[in-house]
Amino acid sequence: MQRIRSGFALALGMALSVGVQAADQAQIKRGEYLSRAADCMACHTAEGGAPFAGGLPIHSPFGTIYGSNITPDKAFGIGNYSADEFFAALAKGKRKDGANLYPAMPYTSYHLIKREDADDIQAYLMTVAPVHRPAPETKLSFPFNVRQGLTGWNMLYGKSVELQSTEGKSAAWQRGQYMVEVLGHCGECHTPRNSIGALQQDQRLTGGLLNGYLAPSLLAKDLAERGWTQPDLTTFLKHGMSAQGTMFNEMFPV
Repeated sequence: MQRIRSGFALALGMALSVGVQAADQAQIKRGEYLSRAADCMACHTAEGGAPFAGGLPIHSPFGTIYGSNITPDKAFGIGNYSADEFFAALAKGKRKDGANLYPAMPYTSYHLIKREDADDIQAYLMTVAPVHRPAPETKLSFPFNVRQGLTGWNMLYGKSVELQSTEGKSAAWQRGQYMVEVLGHCGECHTPRNSIGALQQDQRLTGGLLNGYLAPSLLAKDLAERGWTQPDLTTFLKHGMSAQGTMFNEMFPV
C-alpha cells in the first residue's frame, strides 16, 4: 500500500510539474507577443547591438536619452527586478532604486497596462540572453538632467493618457483601443507635445514632429482623406509598405 501511495504521489508530482512548465511556457510565449506589441525592442536595442541590451540614442529637444539594458543581466539589466518593481518601471516610470525614468519611456501610456500583461512581458524578457554591459549615460541640459524634477512633471502629466468609454463598443474595438493607446502607445509619437515634453491630449493623435519628421495624424477622418483603408493599414504595419508609401526613419523599427 505504501508503494502504491508513493507511486501515486510521484505521478501526481510529475503531472503538476509538467502542468507548471506548460503554464510557464504559455506565459513566456504570450510575453513575447506582448513585448512586440509594446515595441520594447525598438527603443532598447542599439543599431547592430544585441536584442534588448540598450544603448539606442533617443534624441529629444532636451538632449539625448539612451535606451536602457532590459536583458536579465543582474548588474546592468533587469535581472534583479521583482515583478512589482518591473511593473513600477512600466506603469509609474520608476527604476528599481526609486529614481524617476525619463518620459522617453512611455509610462504616460503604460500606466494603463494590465498587470498580467506586465508580468508576462517580464517572464519573456527573463528568457533572453543576458548582456553584461551598461547603456551609455544619459546627459541632458539643466534643469532637465535633475530626475527629481520629474516628480512634479509626473503629477501633472504622468497619467495624461486616458481611455474612452467602452460602453456599447465591441470586443474588437476595446482590444484595438488598448493596443493603440496603451501597448502600442501610438500617441507618444503621433500626438504633439508642449514646451516641456508633455503630450497635448486635446490634440490626441493629430500628428507630431519627431526628430524633424512628421508623424502624421491617425484620426479616422484624416486617414480616410489620405486614402487609407483597413487592409492598407494592416499591410503597412506588418510589412512596412502599402499603396500610400513605405515607412522610414523612427517608424521603420516599429
